[in-house]
Amino acid sequence: MVLYGGSNVGYVNVTEQGDRIDIEMAISNNGRGLSSNETVRLAPNGLPRRWHIEGKTHFGNEVDESFSVENGIARWRSAAGEGSADYSDPAI
Repeated sequence: MVLYGGSNVGYVNVTEQGDRIDIEMAISNNGRGLSSNETVRLAPNGLPRRWHIEGKTHFGNEVDESFSVENGIARWRSAAGEGSADYSDPAI
């Protein structure tokens, strides 16, 4: 449950199963709101190796973004563009 000014305006549900995390969210206030579904897959080091989110922003724009790491290359795609870069395990 998401509260704003004492009123229930939405929810966030998180489900974890193994290396997979699913996040479902919807918030609506004064007739506007956002909604999204995310799936995150974690690498053995606990960092995301795949991430996909789709839904709508607070003002109704479509969201369809992704990130993945495979074979030493990180790739991403968002409304701002897409790209890739060489990837090696980061120092923590």
